[in-house]
Amino acid sequence: MPATYFSRTYDEALALLIEARDYVLVAKDLDRSQQAPVQRLLHDRELLRITARMTHVMAWLLCQRAAHSGEIPTEALREPLYRLGGAPVCATNDSDALRGLAPLPRSLSQRSLDLYR
Repeated sequence: MPATYFSRTYDEALALLIEARDYVLVAKDLDRSQQAPVQRLLHDRELLRITARMTHVMAWLLCQRAAHSGEIPTEALREPLYRLGGAPVCATNDSDALRGLAPLPRSLSQRSLDLYR
């Protein structure tokens, strides 16, 4: 994997992770009392999905970096331990839930899905 490609992907993932973290920190303080309980649940589920995606992506990228720097054998990347995990939760979006989200969490969800894919 060329260093430039990896570096750009890693930087993109890290920036998105930081943006998602910042949103989660702000979201916990929002007054959502006017939202229906189902809408609050869908919002929180999407935030968890974003967090799961970003966790899996960052772990995978760090494994890639470790293999390419010689810290682990490149062949090890074929093992399940080093593969991108979380597909049952991370590989899709819930379009119904996304429609009810504000623009920023909707964008975070879509961008994290694009990066995950």
